[in-house]
Amino acid sequence: MIGVEIMISFMIVPFYAQIWLFDSTTKNIPEMGEELGRVVANENVVMIFTQPDTDGDVEVSIGSVGDDTSGTLIYQGEMSFLSGVARVGSIAAGDLYDIKLTQNIGVHVEIYASPLELPNKIDILFSSRDLIESIEKVLL
Repeated sequence: MIGVEIMISFMIVPFYAQIWLFDSTTKNIPEMGEELGRVVANENVVMIFTQPDTDGDVEVSIGSVGDDTSGTLIYQGEMSFLSGVARVGSIAAGDLYDIKLTQNIGVHVEIYASPLELPNKIDILFSSRDLIESIEKVLL
């Protein structure tokens, strides 16, 4: 996809080699099975496995489907953000961003990782740029 730009990028400390995308008020955390893939997900949460924090921060980019990405698709699905806010980042590190959405149910999300093994770059793409009202750093 040439000429379309990611909206915003930021660096996240990936404690426990994880970056999360989740409804800011959910308590519906997916269970990890014995075999872990690249993500663990349910309708409210996607936990993305990344490089360890000892290898450095992970670049996370937010955009819309069709934006440039050099990554490999690791998740595609419909998510519900009942609070109207998608939160992304590292819960353990307290390194989080809030994405205020104009739609909260049936939000199409695609997640790309680069490199595929132990990624240090994650692109989170929503179905439309119009869904994203604002993006703010969470101050804890």
